[in-house]
Amino acid sequence: MGQSGIKEATVAIFGLRDVEDRSRSINPTSVSGNISVVLDVQPNDETVTGIALMLGDETIQCRGTSADADPIAGLAASGGQIEVDCFLDTDAVSGECVGMQLDPTYANGEYALGAFLTTDEGQTRSVVATQAITLKNSGFVMIAHEAGAMSVVSDATKGLTFYGGPPGEDGENVNSFHACPVSYKGTMVGEVQLGTLLTNTATPPVEVEEGAKVSFRRANGAPHYPIDDEAPFTWPISTAWWTGNGSVENMPGETEHWVEVIGLVKNADGLDVTGEFRDGDGELAKKGPFHFDYRAPRINQDDGTSAIVVSGPFSPTGSRANRSITDGNYFSDNSRTTPRLVVSYVVEEGVGDYEETIAVGDCSVAANTDNAARDTDFVALYDDVRNISELPEDDSESELSDDGGVDCYVAELQALEDAIGNSTWLGGSTERVQSGGEFGVDRTPPETSRLNPDEEVVLSADAVTFEAEDPALETGEDGSGLAIVIGQRYRSGRYRSEVVSASFSEEDVTADVSGLDEGSHAVRVLAGDNAFPRNYGVAYFDFTRDTKAPSFTAGSGPGAVSAGSSDRVTVTVSGSIRDANVIDEALLEVWNNMGVSDAICGPDDSTSDAAASPPVIGDSKLASSRVGTKDLENDTKRIDFEESVTIKRAAGGSENLCFVIRVKDVAVDADGDDDGANEAYYSTSNFTVNWGLGIAVSEDELTVPEGDATGVTYDVELQAQPSADVVVTPKASNTHVAVSPATLTFTTTNWNVAQTVTVSQAAHDDDAVNETAKISHTAAGGGYNNVTAAMVDVTVADDDATLAVDVSSIDEGVIDTVTVTVEFATAVTSDTDVTVTLTDNVPDSGTDDEQPVINKVGPGDNVTATDRTITVTTGKTKGTIELEIEVGNLAGQRDRRITVVAQHGDQGTNQVTDPADVDITLVNDDQ
Repeated sequence: MGQSGIKEATVAIFGLRDVEDRSRSINPTSVSGNISVVLDVQPNDETVTGIALMLGDETIQCRGTSADADPIAGLAASGGQIEVDCFLDTDAVSGECVGMQLDPTYANGEYALGAFLTTDEGQTRSVVATQAITLKNSGFVMIAHEAGAMSVVSDATKGLTFYGGPPGEDGENVNSFHACPVSYKGTMVGEVQLGTLLTNTATPPVEVEEGAKVSFRRANGAPHYPIDDEAPFTWPISTAWWTGNGSVENMPGETEHWVEVIGLVKNADGLDVTGEFRDGDGELAKKGPFHFDYRAPRINQDDGTSAIVVSGPFSPTGSRANRSITDGNYFSDNSRTTPRLVVSYVVEEGVGDYEETIAVGDCSVAANTDNAARDTDFVALYDDVRNISELPEDDSESELSDDGGVDCYVAELQALEDAIGNSTWLGGSTERVQSGGEFGVDRTPPETSRLNPDEEVVLSADAVTFEAEDPALETGEDGSGLAIVIGQRYRSGRYRSEVVSASFSEEDVTADVSGLDEGSHAVRVLAGDNAFPRNYGVAYFDFTRDTKAPSFTAGSGPGAVSAGSSDRVTVTVSGSIRDANVIDEALLEVWNNMGVSDAICGPDDSTSDAAASPPVIGDSKLASSRVGTKDLENDTKRIDFEESVTIKRAAGGSENLCFVIRVKDVAVDADGDDDGANEAYYSTSNFTVNWGLGIAVSEDELTVPEGDATGVTYDVELQAQPSADVVVTPKASNTHVAVSPATLTFTTTNWNVAQTVTVSQAAHDDDAVNETAKISHTAAGGGYNNVTAAMVDVTVADDDATLAVDVSSIDEGVIDTVTVTVEFATAVTSDTDVTVTLTDNVPDSGTDDEQPVINKVGPGDNVTATDRTITVTTGKTKGTIELEIEVGNLAGQRDRRITVVAQHGDQGTNQVTDPADVDITLVNDDQ
């Protein structure tokens, strides 16, 4: 007890135990290797901060376990006794193994093993009694590995793994092993035999057959294991030809090596002292397992023959996959995952990673496609190509030639090595690795044009169309060509490939939108080419789908109408027209069923025959339309109308009529034309009109050829039975036409039988003008007094023509082109020839004058110089002839001219008039 009365801490040696099995005690008279010293520690009132062992002159800080994880934890508490294990390495060595003999830290012999502890106040408390022990350690050989400059240390296998690379310059990457003997008898070692034991990766290692053992060769050749006359004991490990250590290479995770002393250990005098360097189990020291990687990546392995391929997003899921290169392939870099050139069927059995150097050249160079033998060097345009993006665009057709001189590409492997520099030999024809075919690069997307419709519209058609083409490459050669089109619909925030399908024929692309509902839609079509991955051009369409015609709801109608003796009646109709989009057309007409095989006036709704199968303009049914067309359209989606129309008297006593509504919306077809509008006819408001007395004529307009004595005809009939004979008098308004007969007589029995009136014009006049006349009709008797019929307008088609030239004068010594024109008042009914004659007043002899030279120069394919005929083709009114006139020398101050005369047919009937001839003045330069 100290001066303060505090109980001091104590420490005592309790015993020696086996480190691997603490239940086994160690005999203190025969101690070797690692042992555990069990100490009993009682802090009493002092706080313990450290524990140490003492062996000879050495102090060893305790490393061991207590009741707590920290060997000191809990020792600070007052009271109680705690057992602590301290580890003691009795065969420790001095220094680091570098291929030299090492001295033991503790020589074999007797020692007093002591212990002490320290307190927080710096006090030392030693054991009361030391433990006498005798060290009897065996000698051993320590083995250490020294990695090369490019070696990698890894725990990729179950043991410690060392990857070694090639020797490199001056052997700086050679892995080395050091063998360091430790003798407890002071023996100086002169020779050590070091080797390896091949094992599998089981734990613990299982020794394989004796023949699998390998040994290191020394740098100067045989024998298989080095025998050095003296230290240092160092062995290089490399697959360089001068080491002969190829057999130490193995497969990672499958086979490994234990490096150990596999032979004799001799002293400096050459005596065998191996027994001194074996432990109690008769084993020599060893290290491992190790994995040695001196193997370069292998080509042409596993499933096939290696070739340069393209790795890119080619799988259905868009993940990276390899695509073989065949003749004619195009590749692009148009993707998020950059396509790159790689070599297929390569196996790396070491580090697990490798690098390729691939050159790309012109496929038209013979050396580049000489696969049979490597007697020509590859001619590279680009020496180290990893990605397709590094190559400019080029065509893949060898028969084409562009400005750059490259027809297409071919690739060849130039170097293959792993991450630590092990390189594959590519020096023979069997090691030559090229692309499987010739390829090109196309990164130019297709172009879309002529979008139909080319603006946001209402579409009734089942398709939208446009043109897509694959533009030329940068070289000017053709691209890979259009290959696919994909239709997509915008829905739920993105474009989806549903409902809309697309197809193409040559450059014409069609997107089928028939599956889309009524309403607004956004659609796009992707046009892709033949490159891998594809380059896409995009066409966008925003439109409203509308396949339904405007609807109609009938309002009020006229019912039955009586005209009495009036020649016209006025009726009123109302209704409503609706559409989801703007109504483009709403036309109101009055039709009847007279003389029409299919009834037009149906029920007052859209289910009528006319609505189900609507007639179109030009349909024979429209011949029965009774009034002009009224346009109700107001550029909106809704039309509410009430319209009144006037109907003129018709033949017969009464007629059945109805209003017909013709509607269509603003929808267009696939070409953007309004032919795609949705349209319908609705018949509504059937009604009758009782007309009473009236006279009907079959025609309201006639045309009579000039000089036609035969004439043209029209019919007249009564519309109701008279009470007695009725005389109808047709009368022309002037003398341009003649009417016969002078009167028409209708009786009470033939009143409804049509009678014919002939209109003729037998005389020719001297002008080229169409005359006109009107024919009126008056009636008398049978109750028809003062009843009139409609006028008939008559046009007399004149058959004469006029003559004109576009040049009025030509100077002396000048060549000019003159156009002569003949124009008829009325279009000719068949090809008509007009003969043109040109005369001049220039004497042909006796003066110094030169007659003008006249040649025909056009029009026509077979022009002759003497042809003077103008042909007016059927349906035309005008014809021309082109003449080249050369005016020669004109003597004196005399009046000279050319007279142009045109003659057509019989001059008594068909004439060229107003004027009949024209003059072209020939101007003397002396005038």
